[in-house]
Amino acid sequence: QKASILFAQNKYYQAYDLYYNVKNWHEHNRQPVATNHFLFTMGISSYEQKLYDKAAFFFKKQLDNLVSTPKTDTILEPHYRYYFTQQTFNNIGLSYTKLNKLDSAESYCKQGLQFIEAAKNGAIKNYELHNDHYNVCLAVTIGNLAKIYALQGKTDDAIAAYKKSIYLTLDVPQILPSSSRDTLDACVSMIQLAELYYTIKDEKQFKETVQKVNTIVSYNLLGHGFFINNGYVLGSLKVNYWYNTMQKNDKAALYYLNRYVSYKDSIELVQKEGKDRNLIQALEIKGKEDEVNKLKLTSKIDRLYLLGIVLIAIVIAFVAFLFYRSNKKEKQTNKLLSTLNNEIKQQQKETAFAHEQALEANKDK
Repeated sequence: QKASILFAQNKYYQAYDLYYNVKNWHEHNRQPVATNHFLFTMGISSYEQKLYDKAAFFFKKQLDNLVSTPKTDTILEPHYRYYFTQQTFNNIGLSYTKLNKLDSAESYCKQGLQFIEAAKNGAIKNYELHNDHYNVCLAVTIGNLAKIYALQGKTDDAIAAYKKSIYLTLDVPQILPSSSRDTLDACVSMIQLAELYYTIKDEKQFKETVQKVNTIVSYNLLGHGFFINNGYVLGSLKVNYWYNTMQKNDKAALYYLNRYVSYKDSIELVQKEGKDRNLIQALEIKGKEDEVNKLKLTSKIDRLYLLGIVLIAIVIAFVAFLFYRSNKKEKQTNKLLSTLNNEIKQQQKETAFAHEQALEANKDK
């Protein structure tokens, strides 16, 4: 959280250091909730930077973390387990959609639907999925599937899925007083449906859909109150430009076209500036720097180790030399002592012989 705050304050390098420390921590520790939040942050950051292959990688690791955490684990609470898991299926599907791997995208979205249905039928221990929340999650997933069907050329399936997603969001009665309709998601689905009608040249349905989009007011500019939803803004400006062109309303058409181009340019400028704030790239660079530093440290240790060996070898050689010299000197001394000893013995013999002769001479006298 601290890293995210620093990142939002444009203190990127401080944020990168913290993110990298967290990354290393997760490689050596397992804590389901913390790991889940970290992988989600990495996935979203990759997605926003249009690194969709990396986004899919992180979201799949997040899904593995969620699925592999035992159901008896009380740290990962049941409602977390449900919302994060269905969300992650969708995020993987969206990433593969951007990569144009549509079969994989469809597969993950359908797995998401199966998970939502299973949760509704009590598959998550100690968790009851309320019908309002069930409908919201179902609508989002079906809306994502609709986009995939449209890209696959399954026009009828796409139209049916868009309509069902919109119906579940806007028309199904809600029970919980705290529930709020995700009108933003419904509007995005309506815009995409309008684009599909425009593509297949169904002018009547196109106009009706755009008119319905315009009845749901600019509240939808903010996605859940936190950020401007660029997809909604650009989409609504584009379909309104098409709509007014069809209506021969040149002034309004030009107004929407100018706003569309201006807004699109501003987004591209932000994205261009954002290249310097690429979190994933920064972590990779820091990882390489860390490897280089480790190699340098290893090299330094090796040099010290080698120096130590050389010093020990020198000491051993010096001691051996001293021992050799001492041993040689000792041998020379012993040899000299032996020679002197022999000379003394010889002198003793000669002295004894002379003494005997002196005694004999004395007797003769």
